[in-house]
Amino acid sequence: MTNLLVTFKANYADEFDVFGFALPAKDFWEEYLDHLKEDYTNAKEINWYFGTNEELVWRSNHERTGWDRENDKPIIAYRAALEKLLSRYKVTEIDEPTFNMLSTLFDLKYPTACWGHFPWVGW
Repeated sequence: MTNLLVTFKANYADEFDVFGFALPAKDFWEEYLDHLKEDYTNAKEINWYFGTNEELVWRSNHERTGWDRENDKPIIAYRAALEKLLSRYKVTEIDEPTFNMLSTLFDLKYPTACWGHFPWVGW
C-alpha cells in the first residue's frame, strides 16, 4: 500500500494562514480527486467553512497570471475554481516508518483523519 502525506495551505483574507495535513492511502486520495472532478469541474465557486465562521472561497474567473515584458502588459488567463482548490494541496509519497511516526505522533486514525485545517470538500 502506498502511503501519502497530503498537505494543504491557503490564506484567509490576508489575516492568517490555514494549514493542515492528512495521511490518506493512495487509492482513497484518488477516489477523493474523482469525487472533486465529478462534482466540481464546472463549479463557478467552491466554499469550505471552518472555525467558528471562517470560509475559504475559490472562484472561477479570469486573473492576472504574469507579465508580458515584451508587450508591457499583464497576462490574463482563466482559472477554474477546482484548479485553484487543487493547487492548495501538495501530495508526497512517504515510507511506512514515516507514516507510522506521523499517525502516532498526531493520533491520526487512518484513512480520513487530519491535523489542522484540512478540507475534505463535499465529503
